[in-house]
Amino acid sequence: MRVGSSAPVLVRSLVALARTRTSGVLDVKVPGRSAAVAVVHGAPVAIAIQGEADPSLGDRLVDAGAFDDDAHRRALDLSVPHAPIGEWLVAHGVTTRDALEHALEDQLRERIAKVLAWENANFEFRTGSTDVGVPHLARPMGAGQAVMLGLRALVADVPLDDIFRELGSQVLRLTRVGEEMVIDAELTPTERASVALMRRGVSVPLLLHGEYGTEDVVRLVYALWRTRGAAAPSPGMDTYATILRKQREVRNRVSAHALLDLPKGARGPEARRALRRLAQRVHPDRIDASAPPAVHAASRDVLVALLDAERRIAVGKA
Repeated sequence: MRVGSSAPVLVRSLVALARTRTSGVLDVKVPGRSAAVAVVHGAPVAIAIQGEADPSLGDRLVDAGAFDDDAHRRALDLSVPHAPIGEWLVAHGVTTRDALEHALEDQLRERIAKVLAWENANFEFRTGSTDVGVPHLARPMGAGQAVMLGLRALVADVPLDDIFRELGSQVLRLTRVGEEMVIDAELTPTERASVALMRRGVSVPLLLHGEYGTEDVVRLVYALWRTRGAAAPSPGMDTYATILRKQREVRNRVSAHALLDLPKGARGPEARRALRRLAQRVHPDRIDASAPPAVHAASRDVLVALLDAERRIAVGKA
């Protein structure tokens, strides 16, 4: 499965409910499938899903080795199973409270992953009752943690080559939604370091091919990007002003030093630092896709000219 087009809306809805600590049911519908997400004080505690193959709670407990068949047979002789089925199983010694909670956590994670893969879903939130016919988690996890667990499951099998190709060489910055996704998520130290870099804005090649580029980080960055938890920063007026200024300087054939905003005697190391500083402003990856084609073209032309100016200074031909 891949992250679907509806995933950003689902993520934004859940983090917004967490921010306001609202209770109710979030209905998600696509043709032939539906899900009802029970939310208690902003935390998703259960998901009922229709139209998707999904293991039962009993199957999960059996797979985990936490289902006592003999106790189950004795329980069936004594009473008829009733909802909530998890409570019935615990009350009759078929499973333990901890095993039930782990099974419900796995169920929630896997069902969130399924819904995150849906395309063109419709969303509706109903305040009030949170009963969706599925046992609630006794120890609710935060919305960010629940979303990140689902996303990790969803992107776990995406080929790394596909991820690198989709991410390209753009600059990514953590968005407000991204902040709320990671605030209570369980992250490794390396993942936390990569999140810190994204708070400032960092190029994908630097992030994923440097010391932080472990497979876990690659998949975390990809999950955040696909759900708009990380995005290319919108260029400010200073970016456009710099592009226009440098475009004029290129047309006027100013010197390599002037193009890099350097004094005439500056040498290679200074030129490299100046190039990095200017490239952070004018790089094509910083330009919003909705910007006019002329802006994209000017950005590319200016970057090529800056690279050439740095090369000429470095080899002493400026």
